[in-house]
This record gives sequence, structure tokens and C-alpha cells, in this order.
Amino acid sequence: MLRRSLTAVITLLLILAVVPDAAAKGPVTGLRVCGADGCASVPVPRLLKGPLGVDWLVGRVRAAATDPAPAPFYRLRADMPGGGGVTFYYLPGGEMLRDQDWVVLRPRMAAEIDAAVAGMRPIVPRLSSVRIKDRHIADPSAYAPLLQALPARRRTVPPDVTRSVGIFLTTLEPTPWGLGRVVFALYDPRTKLVSVGGAVGIAPPSVVHALEQAHPAGVDDERSSVVWAGGAVAVAASAGLVLAGWRRRRGGAG
Repeated sequence: MLRRSLTAVITLLLILAVVPDAAAKGPVTGLRVCGADGCASVPVPRLLKGPLGVDWLVGRVRAAATDPAPAPFYRLRADMPGGGGVTFYYLPGGEMLRDQDWVVLRPRMAAEIDAAVAGMRPIVPRLSSVRIKDRHIADPSAYAPLLQALPARRRTVPPDVTRSVGIFLTTLEPTPWGLGRVVFALYDPRTKLVSVGGAVGIAPPSVVHALEQAHPAGVDDERSSVVWAGGAVAVAASAGLVLAGWRRRRGGAG
């Protein structure tokens, strides 16, 4: 039932997705960046002003080897000829969320964009609330490390969906790791691995302790996994996007 539900969600998302035209050509006519202090126009990097400027953002990129863990980020709006445009989530250093996939810009392009956003404070993911199974956590602060860099993972295999606990983090602002303000995480109590928006690492000790306190008898219970009654459509969609990304990477798709 879970697999059929996620497949249906993924199919719907693919149908509704707005994909930038990879064949688009022409210069980027304007660049607007949103950070912690609001939005502002910034100088268009030299490479983006050329006749293939748009292609530098939507075509001349490579797939990221792994999804990045939550980190400070910007929203980058590139205006295109004819009045159109596209908005990306951007991490300093050149990682960018394009459609539903993380990609890496070429070093020269990344350096120019980093120079353009220098001086603007990035948006830092902030936790608002946490829900585990059918209960809201009164004090979500112990789960804040899930919105920061995760300890290095021991292996590339993500948490086992069938035996993991679903954790739904609500943030104060939309982030690239979820659907809107909902970030989906999985915790596997057997391996102590955690996945947050597709990024896999070792669960921080404070999170492990909080989970054991919140679910002393149910953390390792298969009935406590992933999806529970009353889950919102946004939650299911977020989980579907994460699982779809895992399947693409395991299948070697870029």
C-alpha cells in the first residue's frame, strides 16, 4: 500500500512539475537574490551575460553525487529574454536545486555567483515544530541538529524505509529540503542512520536520545514507520520526492 501511494504521488508531481527549458538560449537579463534580510538585485555575472548565459544555469551543470544536508542557502531568480525567468535554491560553493535534482555548477560559474551574493546573509533553516507518528513534540529543540550538517555517514545505503521512523519537521520558511515548509526525515534505529530531505548521515546523539524518550516502545516498531493515519498530502509528497531521488541515484541516473 505504501509503495503504491508513493508511486501515485511521484507520478502526480512529475506531471505538475514546471521544468525550465533546457534548450533555452540567450543572456540572463537580471539576477535577484533573496537572503535572510530580504531580496535585492545583484550584478549579473559575466558568464551569464553572454549569448549562452541561460544555458550556464539550466544546461551546463552536472548532477550532485549526493544530496547536500540542510545548510544556509539563497533563492536565486534569473530573468530571461522575453520577460520569463526561473528561480533556484542556491548553496554557496555552487550546489543548486534545479527542478527536483541537486546539480553542481562549474567552478568558474559558482565563483561568479558567490561573488554576486557576497555581503548578503543567507537564509538559515530554522525549526518551528516536529511531529513523530501521530503526536506533536512539545519541545522540538532537540531535533534542531537535523537542520544542520549531519555527521559523516558510514555507508551510502539510506535508512531502511520499512523499519524507520518518520519525522516531519516544520520550518519557519520554505527550504530546498522539503515541500514548502515540511521537511521529511527518516531514522533507522538499527543502524542509527538518518536521512533529511535525501541527505544521509549518522543521527546526532541528541536526536537519538530525544527519539528514545518520545517513543520508548515504538522507535523500533515497524508500525511506527514512515506514514501514519492523518498524514497530510504535503508530507506524502515530500517522502515521495526523497524516495524518488534515492531510486534515481541507485539506478545511476544523473
